[in-house]
Amino acid sequence: MVTGVHKNGVVVPAVKGAVVEALGYAGVLHIAAHGMFSPRSPMLSSITLDDGPLMAYELLRVGRVPPVVVLSACEAGMAHAPMDGVTWGLAGAFLERGARCVIAGVVPVRDDEAQALMIRFHELLAAGHSPSEALAQASAETDVPGFACFGTGS
Repeated sequence: MVTGVHKNGVVVPAVKGAVVEALGYAGVLHIAAHGMFSPRSPMLSSITLDDGPLMAYELLRVGRVPPVVVLSACEAGMAHAPMDGVTWGLAGAFLERGARCVIAGVVPVRDDEAQALMIRFHELLAAGHSPSEALAQASAETDVPGFACFGTGS
């Protein structure tokens, strides 16, 4: 449903190879999956794909990430910032690799609520709103909290 909102939107299989390949060409990447934050080792945080987890540390090895990344996954926006101030976790790994904006879940959100929010978010994004504006408006319109915007995407 999200892909249909964007001109030239493409669905890729939920397997690590296809997702990593999509990182190389997508303008907006949307992953709807289960997320897990590892507070003791934030770079072991992951997104569960059909063939296993995509770990945060694996993102540091990719050549390119899209400017806008949407992680419709519980805990995908959780992070740990040690004394040196570097924020680690899934969102932090995408930002470290060059994403201008990461939209990610910070608390558990029911699937039906996340779907409603994300469809509206992508409609607003496709209409020209910045990711931060689109998330704020979509959250207000759907009354679905639980996602945060890291960066503005502008």
